[in-house]
Amino acid sequence: MGHPRNLPPLGTREVRIDHDTLKDIARILRADMNNLHDGRWKEKIDDSFPPVEAMGDYTAGRSLHQTIRNARDQIGNTHQSFVQAYEAVITALENSEQNYRDADDNSAAGVRNRARLD
Repeated sequence: MGHPRNLPPLGTREVRIDHDTLKDIARILRADMNNLHDGRWKEKIDDSFPPVEAMGDYTAGRSLHQTIRNARDQIGNTHQSFVQAYEAVITALENSEQNYRDADDNSAAGVRNRARLD
């Protein structure tokens, strides 16, 4: 499998991560996620579900109601899975940005401390 092709060969040059770019991407995605939550899509799907009485009191009506219920549940489950995966991506970006920033800060501090000792 190896490392991705768009990275330089190992040990040939430094790979730098732009903290601010990662932070900006995470911020934009977080705002998008907030808009998704504010849209109340799951609640709108649940609110628009017709009661069984609306389909009539006969076999075909009850069957149609069950089909609509199954479709609603599947859409809701798919939506929830998407939201959870999207949240995981945002959290990973936020954590990655902080980890890179901390590593760079620690590296700079180590260089400063070494320079003081020399």
